[in-house]
Amino acid sequence: MTAQPTMLEPTIDDVPELRVRVLGDPVPQGSMRAFVIRGHANVVPDNGPALKRWRADVTAAATLAMRANTWVTLDVACRVDLWFLLPRPKSAPRSRTHPDRKPDLDKLQRACLDALTTARVYTDDARAVTITAGKRYATTDEQPGALIIIRPTS
Repeated sequence: MTAQPTMLEPTIDDVPELRVRVLGDPVPQGSMRAFVIRGHANVVPDNGPALKRWRADVTAAATLAMRANTWVTLDVACRVDLWFLLPRPKSAPRSRTHPDRKPDLDKLQRACLDALTTARVYTDDARAVTITAGKRYATTDEQPGALIIIRPTS
């Protein structure tokens, strides 16, 4: 994981924003798997180790960006923009221009929003009142990952 924090920049309306770039293959946070061991029910994410690594990468990148920009944990409504660059599967035909297959965009969002709460970007992901998100294949000169932009709403 390599984080590339950017400066806390005033936007057109002078509201600061935090930009977080996370490198690596984005992992969705989705379904849970349940099983019983010695009479006790256990519930774990179906992609546990990969999800744990991805969320740790998002948390680390967000923490680094917050420190570099003296970001204070938001306890107000905020907007979150999430842009995912996915690795193009070798099996995908060239005619497929959009990643209209798994992973689901909403499950990619869920993993990042929870990791941002862990990083204390905001007090709870319920503070995100507007979310804009998209996914596309990374080009040959781009690394897979995510660009996340957080800003308080006015």
